[in-house]
Parts: sequence; structure tokens; C-alpha cells
Amino acid sequence: MNDVLDELHNVDPSIIAIKNITTNKYMIIYTDNCDLTIQKQNEVLSFPQGSFVFIERSIKFSCNIKKKNSDKKPYRAIRLDKEELLMLKDIFRSTHSYYIDEKILERRIKNKIFGTNGCTDCIKIFNRIEYSRDTRLKILKLAYIISRMGIVHEIINSLIASAAITFTDKVKGIIERNVSRKWRLNMIADEFNISEISVRKRLDSEGESFNNLLIEVRMNRAIQLLLENDLQMHQISKDVGILSTSYFIKCFKNYFGITPKQFIIYFRDRNNQNTLIY
Repeated sequence: MNDVLDELHNVDPSIIAIKNITTNKYMIIYTDNCDLTIQKQNEVLSFPQGSFVFIERSIKFSCNIKKKNSDKKPYRAIRLDKEELLMLKDIFRSTHSYYIDEKILERRIKNKIFGTNGCTDCIKIFNRIEYSRDTRLKILKLAYIISRMGIVHEIINSLIASAAITFTDKVKGIIERNVSRKWRLNMIADEFNISEISVRKRLDSEGESFNNLLIEVRMNRAIQLLLENDLQMHQISKDVGILSTSYFIKCFKNYFGITPKQFIIYFRDRNNQNTLIY
């Protein structure tokens, strides 16, 4: 699949193929200017222009985005942090208690990444939510939109799953406090007051390793810095803990399948507005 996406990107500048994307917040995407294709574990999910796409936190996937208008951002997104997730969950606990399933066991990819078409009212309200600074109002409006959709059950269970905090999340949180630091496994062990072996085993039980997690956090921070700031490449490299700029560019290309320059050009529109993919 990645080979196909790479080939498409090479022949059509409106298409970009990115691998190893990890969402660090719950994402709700409105594909107002693109077709979005997501691949994870040999499953391919396609979302045409005009879709609302729900992606759980801490999901790693590859994607193919095809812009409709090359001068505009490909999509718009709302990202929910831990506090906002809990607020939304509490609202649905009182309004849709018969849907709440706190003991979610086996879940497939289609339960973690899914989409639906939105009504005209939903799109209008989404536009207002995107720029809202009032957290409570933002969550109330979002709850209203979700309640209007025909997949409210799936969305509620997805929110519950994303609200859970894993050991991996805790390790990420520690690294994210100072990404530029030269992190070692013993430093993480000291933070939890446990042995290095215990840290390794707990990460392994969640399908993670310390080295992979460290690279993931650094690359995600690189994306954030590329899109939110006008920093030079050497400064971004330093801020994510990689002293050599050329090595940083190589790591970025190996990890995401595109260069930092390609990423910036595609996601920044002519008005220098940005859209985050993580």
C-alpha cells in the first residue's frame, strides 16, 4: 500500500502520502477539501470529501490525502485533550447512558477510525467550534453535533477508549515535557521509581519499546514545530533533541516518508494558515 501511495504522490502534487502518523489527541476531521485514505494493519479505510472522520488517541497509521483545491488546506480538525474528552464523556453519560459501555474489550480498526457524512447544520456548527476559545461551549456544541449523527453509539465508545490512560501515555508525557533532553531508559525508570526492567516490560506489554516511543515523540514534536512556527530547520532539529540538521531531515524522511519541506508546502496554505495532522 505504501508503495502505491508513494507512486501516486510522485505523479500528482495534489496527493501526499505519509506513514507512521500517531495521533496524540482525539481527532475529529472534516474533509472539506480532500479525499482521505487511511491504512492500518492491512486494512484500508476511505473517506471522501465532505466526511467527518473520528480517530482515537494514540493510533498509528499511514494515509493518503488528495486535495481538491491546491491553494487551500486539505481538511479542518478539532483535537480533544484529556480534559475535553472527560467533559464530553460525562455529557453522554447523562444523555445517552444506555449507550455507555465502560468494559470495551476487543475492538477492530474500524472501531477506532470511522467516518460519516454530516448534515448542513453539523458543518456550520463545526466551523464555529474550530475557532472557539470557550472550552465548555466547544464541548456542548460538539456533543450536539455527535448526537445528530447516526453513529453516536460508535463515537461514544470511541471516546471512552481514548479517555483511558496507559503506561505508554505516562512515559510519553514525561518525554514531552522536555523533548530536547537526551533521554535514557534509566531516566524514565527514575521518574517512576521503578527498575529499567519494569519499564521495559510494561511498555512491551502494551506493544511498545522505549526507543520507538522516543522517536515517535520527537517526530510528532517536529511536525508541530514545522507547522506552528517559522523556525529554521536547525532550530527545530535542536528542539527535538537531534543536533545534526542533516540527520534530522534523514530521520524525518525515513519516519514519515516525506521531507520536512514537502510536509510544510502541502499543509500550509497561501495565507500561512496551518492544519495539524497529529
